[in-house]
Amino acid sequence: MKTLNSLHSLSICLLTLLLALSASGCATMRAVIDPPSDPLTTEEHLDLGLAYESEGRLKQAVRQYDLAAKEIPEALVLKGNALFAQGKLKQAADSFEAAVEEQDDNAEARNNLAWTLYMMNEELERAEKLAVRALELAGPTNREAYEDTLIRIRAKRAGKD
Repeated sequence: MKTLNSLHSLSICLLTLLLALSASGCATMRAVIDPPSDPLTTEEHLDLGLAYESEGRLKQAVRQYDLAAKEIPEALVLKGNALFAQGKLKQAADSFEAAVEEQDDNAEARNNLAWTLYMMNEELERAEKLAVRALELAGPTNREAYEDTLIRIRAKRAGKD
C-alpha cells in the first residue's frame, strides 16, 4: 500500500509540474539527448577489425578499419586488403591511395595499390612507378613480394602477360 501511495504522490507532482510549465508558456517539453560516444578506442577498433578479418567477416572488418583510420593511417592498408579480398578492387584502390597520401613512405600501401591497378588493368605506368618506389622503401621481409609485383606489371606493360 505504501508503494501505491508513493506512486500516487509522484503522479500528482508530475501533473502539477506539467500544468505549471504549460501555464508558463512551455507547451511542450523537449528532451535533449546527446548521441552516445564511441566506447571503443581507435586501437580497439583496429584490433576488432583484425579479429573480424581473421574470422572471415570482411564487411565488419572494413567498418572497424574505417573507424581506426581516423587516427591510425595503417588501418587504410588493412581496409584496402579486406576490400580487395571481397573483390571490391576500385574501393580497395581508393583505400590504398588514401594510405599513400597519408604516409608517403608506406611501402605496403604503394605495393598494394600497384597490385590492385595491375589486377584492374588500369594505370599500368603509374602502377610500375608505385612498385619501384615500394621496392626502394621495402625492408628485406617484403622484398620478394614487391619484386613479384614489379615483374608482373612490367610483363603486362610489355604485352607478355
